[in-house]
Amino acid sequence: MRIQDEHSIEQCASANIEVAKILATAGALCVYGGSSRIHTGVSLIVDATVTAQIGQAHLALLENLPQEDMYNVSITEPLHIHLARTEIDFDIVLQDLTRHLLYLYSALHNLHLSYARYQAAKNTLDATYLDAQSEIFQDARTFAKLQRQAIWRHLMLCTHLHTDVLMSASRVNLLWHKFKQQLPNQSIFTSHEVSEVVTTIWHDNARQIATYNLAAFGIHSPPEILNTLNRQPSIPRPTLLLDNQWHKCMTQLEQSYQQSLETFYNAEDE
Repeated sequence: MRIQDEHSIEQCASANIEVAKILATAGALCVYGGSSRIHTGVSLIVDATVTAQIGQAHLALLENLPQEDMYNVSITEPLHIHLARTEIDFDIVLQDLTRHLLYLYSALHNLHLSYARYQAAKNTLDATYLDAQSEIFQDARTFAKLQRQAIWRHLMLCTHLHTDVLMSASRVNLLWHKFKQQLPNQSIFTSHEVSEVVTTIWHDNARQIATYNLAAFGIHSPPEILNTLNRQPSIPRPTLLLDNQWHKCMTQLEQSYQQSLETFYNAEDE
């Protein structure tokens, strides 16, 4: 039931963190392109923030499960965010990408919680099995099943959402290739200057960023992307936004999700 390929999870986390830096740098480049490009810069910085969170959500799957309440069941639902209409092809594609990324982050976060809550139910069953007629034992049996179904749901969601994000990659990269021709010809960025742009944009464009409803996903500020940027002194001008290493790692982890689903009921009592 747990994803067995820890190497794929680690590689995917690393690839998403690297892509987050690329997206943030692309956002800074758009901001340098003038007022007509700031809207696009904001979208890229939001995507960078969410992608950094996705990297952290992947890493969380490798950690010891936190203490959770078996009675809480997370059901990730489709997103409803209302973004400003745009006629720019690149911005339209970025909005689609953002929706997929946010949905994926939510599914990953809730997958981790569902694993922890299933374990809590199992621990309760182990602790109360001598009194199988007790209310707590019966509750634990019921909620172990509910949490197991929630795990299945989130594994399936992650599989589909990886596909959705991967399907977006070629369009995002192609339109970025065209869009960046209109931007300043800066070839190297320091992590400090990109961090400064991210911080300023987050403050000055709070109204636009609020339309993404990031707070509903527990994202109140961009600390993960800022921490990520601080670990690399310089960043080159982005050629592609979603690079081949990221594409490969996302594909391999999607395959791991599928393998987990295929063997999901092989060990009913695991």
